[in-house]
Amino acid sequence: MSILNVQRKIEQLNEDEQLATLALEGFIDTSTTPQLRKEFDNLVNDKFYNIIADFEKISYLSSTGIGVFIEFIGTIKENQGNILIIKVSDKIKKVFNMAGIEKIIKLFPTKETAKEALIAEKQALKEKSSASKLIQFPFKSECPFCKQISWIPQADILRCPKCEQIFYINKQGHITLLKKSDKTQEAINKYKFTLKIPSNINYLNHVRLFLTGLLREEKITEEITNDIELAVDEALSNIVEHAYNFEKHHVIDLAFYIIPNSCFVITIRDKGKSLNTILHRLKSGLINDTVPIHQERGRGFYIMNKTMDKIDYQSVTNFGNELTMVKHFAETKNNSDTSSDTSKETGI
Repeated sequence: MSILNVQRKIEQLNEDEQLATLALEGFIDTSTTPQLRKEFDNLVNDKFYNIIADFEKISYLSSTGIGVFIEFIGTIKENQGNILIIKVSDKIKKVFNMAGIEKIIKLFPTKETAKEALIAEKQALKEKSSASKLIQFPFKSECPFCKQISWIPQADILRCPKCEQIFYINKQGHITLLKKSDKTQEAINKYKFTLKIPSNINYLNHVRLFLTGLLREEKITEEITNDIELAVDEALSNIVEHAYNFEKHHVIDLAFYIIPNSCFVITIRDKGKSLNTILHRLKSGLINDTVPIHQERGRGFYIMNKTMDKIDYQSVTNFGNELTMVKHFAETKNNSDTSSDTSKETGI
């Protein structure tokens, strides 16, 4: 019978939080995973969400053992924590690589490097939290390229008067860089369209038809049009189901921007339940090809991330939620040219 020995050590991670290190020795397989699951259960029940698993003395790892880590990582990350694994042998690392777990849980050579990564992650979460506060418009902002100081009148697509870089600025003052264009602000505003629909699943087809006509008029390729329609459809479906719980009397606001020879931008606003949990799972790498097909939630956001070039989600108490998605397209657009900027960026 396989044996797994576990030693737990608790220490201070920073001023506010503690770190739990599990020193594992032996085999992690079908017979020992109940013991490992119990260890994680105890940590979660005791509210230890920052965990390092030391694999230096692990001789064997099965897919069942990997399943225990995947089982708990969601709950732990939703509580602003993480699981990091250290001192993995080449033999065990091969198992991780085949399972694709390195996309979900990071491996580190030493405890010191893992702690540094965890502390850096905590700092990034704090900065993100402070950045989610609403900005009082108008406000002064500095162009990150030419340092020109300008007054920002409202959340919108704006163009720096000096260097002509184009940005989207949301209600939290968060800046998303769009591609540079020689069009004036007047021309940009010409390509802005807005829709207001009820939170009713039956209206999704109307939005799809509107998008199809709009993008065909602009001679956007069929491949890019299909990507945009799919992403918007998934976004609206998630809002109707998860933000509004299929209640049909609420409102969803949509704004479409077409930057000629550059990109398509859509913002979707609602006042329903925040979807921050799913977006956090997406950006943490929890929603990807290695997630079991029977997982109930998150597949829609995986599709959005795969079809769009940028996703930006903000949720503010007493204001609501705003999802921004960007899709770049080639400067020369025709039915046979399906080239596009395929770089992926999820920024929040």
